[in-house]
This record gives sequence, structure tokens and C-alpha cells, in this order.
Amino acid sequence: MTTDSTSALRRNDDIVEALRRSLGSAEHGLGAVPNFVKVAVRDDVWRERVIRQTGERVTFDSFEQFVTTPPLEGLGATLDQLRGLCRSDLEALDAIEKATAEKPGR
Repeated sequence: MTTDSTSALRRNDDIVEALRRSLGSAEHGLGAVPNFVKVAVRDDVWRERVIRQTGERVTFDSFEQFVTTPPLEGLGATLDQLRGLCRSDLEALDAIEKATAEKPGR
């Protein structure tokens, strides 16, 4: 893996980590969840990343697997919880539906 690709995968982890922290935060943090979901799906950051804390490279074949896998690898949530937190943001809900409708491995 090149330094550039490692840096990109670590940036992916930054976004996933921010989404995970927002999921576990009080009301203020929860309001950020829809925006992080949109970025995570739009930029496919959930598919592959290097976890900064461990240096481990993780990949997911499905968005649902990413959402339901416990931290640090995944979000440790359910799709219903994620949809519920995004219920007032139609663009975020659409992003979730798009990501879950894709066939595993694209």
C-alpha cells in the first residue's frame, strides 16, 4: 500500500470515527449524523479504511455490515437506528437506501 493510499484510508477513518462519535453523543452530536452519513455514502468511506488507533485495514462488502459491526471496525448500530436519526433529512435517508440497495462488492 502506498503512502497516498494509506493517507486516503486514514481520512476515511476520520469520517467514520466522527460519525460513530455523533451516534454516541447527546442531542447536539446526533444532529450531525445525517451529514456524516451523506459524506460516508457519497465518498464510499465506509467500504475501506485504516483505523488510526490500531493501524488495522478494514473493508466491508455491504453498508449494513458496516453499520452493524461493532466499533472500532463498524458503527455498532442498526439500520433502523441510523434511519431514525436521519428521519428529518431526506437526502441522508436516500443515501442510506442507495447504499443498502447496492449489491455486495458493488
